[in-house]
Amino acid sequence: MKKKLYLLPLATTSAFLHTSCTPPKETKTAVASWGDFAAKKLPDSDSLDKKFFASMAPEISQSTFDARWKNSLDTPLSLLRSHVRAYYAITQKIVPTGSPIGYCFGDAHLANFGFIEAKNGSANFLYNDLDDSGICPVALDALRYFTSLRLSGTDDDVKKYISLYSKMLSGSEQFRAIPKSFIPNFQAVREETLKKETKQNKFDRGAGDFHDVDPNIATTVAQAVAVVLTQESQGQPQIQDVVLSREQGGGSFGLTRYWALVQTNQADIIEIKQTAEPATSYGKWGIVPGERLETLKQIFWGGDDAARVYRDANFNGLSWVVRSRVKVSMDPTKLKSDDRDNVYQSEVSLLAKLHKPMYPSFSHDNAKDIEAWLDDGSKQIAKLYQDVFKKQK
Repeated sequence: MKKKLYLLPLATTSAFLHTSCTPPKETKTAVASWGDFAAKKLPDSDSLDKKFFASMAPEISQSTFDARWKNSLDTPLSLLRSHVRAYYAITQKIVPTGSPIGYCFGDAHLANFGFIEAKNGSANFLYNDLDDSGICPVALDALRYFTSLRLSGTDDDVKKYISLYSKMLSGSEQFRAIPKSFIPNFQAVREETLKKETKQNKFDRGAGDFHDVDPNIATTVAQAVAVVLTQESQGQPQIQDVVLSREQGGGSFGLTRYWALVQTNQADIIEIKQTAEPATSYGKWGIVPGERLETLKQIFWGGDDAARVYRDANFNGLSWVVRSRVKVSMDPTKLKSDDRDNVYQSEVSLLAKLHKPMYPSFSHDNAKDIEAWLDDGSKQIAKLYQDVFKKQK
């Protein structure tokens, strides 16, 4: 069957698409009592219907949202993961008084951490999805992560990881690195990825949900990729193929994605994904200063060298992120208990390491407040998503 030729497969633009960045609001650093979790300020599950979630995604068409909605009703965890902006709309009124505002992962959940290849070829275990990162109350960032653990379908002791997080904030526990046994060989990962997705220097249209694009669009995409790879000191690339990818799942469902098969000093698959306004922008807590992605890479990863290819691009009047598809994502729910524990400890470490600078003074009472709030809050938010899931399924 002949594949459909896509001419301009671009999602609808809207006011949510970000442009320039302005300095963030002054971050709060005073540690005060968090108090009890304000469950009464959460919306009723009856109000969290399909119409509400659709209102949080104005950058995609109704038909595309319908497909995202259907996909998100796989599990309560899928519902949480697929509508990131909705999470911040739901939780904006329950921010505790003592929570500082600062840099947040934004879409912190158990499967948004993994290995990406550094410019020197080594493997870095990082929070690896910066689409929704930005400035927000760090309590909501942590709450989202621990809620995802409660919705994971495992019987893990979430309270143990909440306690570990607060102890890392106080400095009484050290950050935990991912065990060496988890570190992948990226040359082998690259070979496996190319074998799975390509055939004879082209994307295998029969292996993935790939579609041909108009030659003019392919040329524009190829030029953007060439510029980025040159900026990333990857040499002069040869673009061998460009396709539209209909990858499904998560909060990016429905945004346009192109894949480019490139050859520089080695073969690589580069994804060019349309971006929308980060979910952390919903509450207007502040905007990342300077070049957003470059600032976040410095804050989250320690600099530009942590990722071999990860950069912004602009063409056709829209913003895109250009990044390598040669990576190793982690799904802890598929691991054995001991391995899952190691991964969770490493993920909690990255979360606490990011948030710790927002707590310059941290007492035993602060730890008790934070642990109680996150424990009760993650239970309440998890129950809310479970209730919405049951009513909407």
